[in-house]
Amino acid sequence: RQPGCSVYIFDFENEFPDIGRRLAPNATTHHCNYDGVSSAGGPMFRLKVMLADVRAALHVSRGVMPYKYAQHAGPWWLREAVRASPNVVHSIEEADVVYVDDRHNPSAHRYLIAVTMPCPDLTSSLRLATWEPPTSCYFAWAEAKAHHRGHRPFGDDEIYVDPDVYLDAAYTALLQHPVFKSTKGSIFTYFHSHPLMPIASNTFREAQCAGLFIVTERRQARVCILSGLNPNTLEVPYTTSPNIFTMPAPVVRDKLIYFRASCIGRNEGKMLRAAIGAELGQTPNSLVTCHPLGWEDNMLQEMMASRFCLIPPGDTSSSRRLAEVIVTGCIPVFIGPPWPTLPLRTVVQYTQFSLAFNVGNSSAWLTSRSSSQDWDALPTIPIPSLSDIPSALLAMDPLVYEQRQYQLQLVRPMFSFARPPSSLPVANLADVIFSRMCHHVHHERGTLKRLLKRRVEG
Repeated sequence: RQPGCSVYIFDFENEFPDIGRRLAPNATTHHCNYDGVSSAGGPMFRLKVMLADVRAALHVSRGVMPYKYAQHAGPWWLREAVRASPNVVHSIEEADVVYVDDRHNPSAHRYLIAVTMPCPDLTSSLRLATWEPPTSCYFAWAEAKAHHRGHRPFGDDEIYVDPDVYLDAAYTALLQHPVFKSTKGSIFTYFHSHPLMPIASNTFREAQCAGLFIVTERRQARVCILSGLNPNTLEVPYTTSPNIFTMPAPVVRDKLIYFRASCIGRNEGKMLRAAIGAELGQTPNSLVTCHPLGWEDNMLQEMMASRFCLIPPGDTSSSRRLAEVIVTGCIPVFIGPPWPTLPLRTVVQYTQFSLAFNVGNSSAWLTSRSSSQDWDALPTIPIPSLSDIPSALLAMDPLVYEQRQYQLQLVRPMFSFARPPSSLPVANLADVIFSRMCHHVHHERGTLKRLLKRRVEG
């Protein structure tokens, strides 16, 4: 137990059970689930917008994935870690930290599946299926709505309660909570793991900006940033497979370069990916392709067999690939511009275990000069073109490679919520986040004491 850092889980559905009934008085059920089609009166959208995951059957050992396998499942993992912690308390008045759980009822052993895969028509879509109906999934539902980015899957369907409306109502109620008002929100922590989902709802505005934001990209706190405030954020990696530390690894890393990803799209990140596939696809002793393999475990084993893994951005500046590359022990090689987000950059030293190449001839994918050529996160190695990457990697001193590999092994556990099978006490991602939550609260207390002292002395 860590003194001075007790945590209370603030579950929206338990704290505000009347919101669903107020927003949808004619609905027969107010739990967010996959049975509530319009004819039954539930608040969920019709089943026809939940596309079947045709690839789930390929993964025989798991069949259909529970929510914890999804790349945006970080809040689920953190909540479970907090629940199992000796620091958890069951009264908000006793809490030093309040963790806002706007996803799932903590008492429900049920899961939401959110699997992103390319559709047969080569467009991106969110495929949903059910393990068991979740009892509170409004945020995950809102996440599904946002993920379609203009595909409008909800346009032809009757919705009793829009998920954004539910979240706005819940956050509005949170503003009036006595503990929120007495602390001015400073002890509250929010975890939104989808880069397209801003932390602040339409109703929260600046009142939320004193809390701690756990995000995949800092821009999710843009309400605070645009208000001229400096929000407290911790950029974290996406969730990786819980099996990642127990998967059988190849004896040797016989591939020089690894890159496998979807390259379809017209944004700069996807066009950079396509250029990588075209320029480096025939590199000897390497696997560089724009054809996704199908299931995650196969790709993880390919990473385990590779020495260097290329990390360009994609649809957004963050991606799950970076966490997978680090945890599988493949040295990350960042390619830009444009540049990707570096999660936990205030916690780990990327210079010790990674490389970054600044490509001079980037006209094939940079659509405007507004894309920054500069990157202050890491020192970059200038190269004329993508085709120069293999020779640059081959020229690395073997001792330097071993040093980077050693440092990579030290930080691997911090990029996963799973724990490696070791008797040694190592910090995983939940430990890193929890430590930051405690640090934030202690810092806020110190700031408040200094302000009070100034007022008394003044």
